[in-house]
Amino acid sequence: MSRVLLAFDDPAWLKSEETAQSWLDSLHRTECYRAIRDFIVRYREGQACELKRMMGGANMNYRLIYDDGTSAVLRVPVPGFAQFPDEKIQAEVAMMQWLKQNTSIPIPSILHWGTSEQNPLQLGPFILMEYIDHDTDLFGALNTPGLVNVQRPVLDPNISLERLAFFYRQMADVLLPLAVTPMSSIGSLIPKQNGNDDKGWDLSGRPVSIHWNELVRLGAFPKEELPTTSFPTTSSYLNTLADLHIKHLLRQPHDSITSKDDCRQKFLARLLFRKLAREDRLMIPTDDQVRLWCDDLRPANVLLDDNQNVTGVIDWEYTYSAPADFAYAPPWWLFLDKPHRWQKGLDDWTRGYEKCLGCFLEVLQECEDEWIRLDRLDEGQRLSRRMKESWESGRFWVVYAATHNFGFDLIFRERLDKIFFGSESNWETDWERRIQLLSHEEQSELDRLVKEKLESTGLS
Repeated sequence: MSRVLLAFDDPAWLKSEETAQSWLDSLHRTECYRAIRDFIVRYREGQACELKRMMGGANMNYRLIYDDGTSAVLRVPVPGFAQFPDEKIQAEVAMMQWLKQNTSIPIPSILHWGTSEQNPLQLGPFILMEYIDHDTDLFGALNTPGLVNVQRPVLDPNISLERLAFFYRQMADVLLPLAVTPMSSIGSLIPKQNGNDDKGWDLSGRPVSIHWNELVRLGAFPKEELPTTSFPTTSSYLNTLADLHIKHLLRQPHDSITSKDDCRQKFLARLLFRKLAREDRLMIPTDDQVRLWCDDLRPANVLLDDNQNVTGVIDWEYTYSAPADFAYAPPWWLFLDKPHRWQKGLDDWTRGYEKCLGCFLEVLQECEDEWIRLDRLDEGQRLSRRMKESWESGRFWVVYAATHNFGFDLIFRERLDKIFFGSESNWETDWERRIQLLSHEEQSELDRLVKEKLESTGLS
């Protein structure tokens, strides 16, 4: 499987790690901690007792504990890890404001926030929020006991269906309000006011996603070649994502191809994907519905109390309005690990996932029944039906391939090729015949891309 996956660009990866570590080391000073403490106390009064430094994903979190047992957290994106820190913070603030006003999802209260220019500590953009006390997170509750952080996660094989359903039922209450809320275009919410004043938001930002961040951080993709605006339709967005797959492979300077055949196969798959996008075959062409979608919503961001109930959902930075089919795809994290990272292969992942999916759809339907009784949902808005159809039709894999550049080749060869070009097809033996599906102009483009890539990598 590893040879099929597009590898990270090692120099770009190393640079991001070095940039992050240098920045983190620069903050490890007593005077810096004092300044952070004083800044937090300015907006969250009380008798401060202890300041703790906690790393979380692409963010550094400073938790200030008060003498009454409560806490506040200053959250700052880490340079090197976060490639669009100001946009990321603004999108997260706007999304949290929206969630507070429109849902009952438990999220932290924002005390203050600002852009890089507005941070007197000169640490970059920030959010200061209340800390949510918790016992563990959903990832810890689902993962196999004894696995260390450096190992790929594995859903606890001894977890009962009842316990799994208990957790899934709570997640249904998180997903439903996002998936049933219509939005006008594809993009990010942007707050109208900085600081702690809530003046609402506009759907005016480009849809900054976690895979755009990783394209730059791990794929050495030039930031200036990413889209700069929102998108009016599903078709325009999917065409752009398909183009990005091609540009990424062409632009990544290291570790992206292993041979001439590997190069040709990777570009061929991307050109076929773009062809499907241009022909409006990837998703329902008449459906331009748009829904809110968080592509980094996962168990590690779901906090649990000592009774294993959800007490908070955090890290909304990569939430944007996306094609409805994105929100209608069942979550990959039901089986805990991503399909393209599963060491036993895609077929084994699928078998395990389908068991989880059946459990999830059952409790999601129960949740919908309750919402319908409470007049919070119409019968025609059922998400369970749409998720079931997404899985059975294969659109789940379309969404996954569109949003996972480094896993694209495995998904296209083992899933999309069969969905669109024949269930009995075998990419390993049939890929050269796939070239005939391209137009004359597209075949010429394939030759040009392969030639340019081989010359740039010295493999020609």
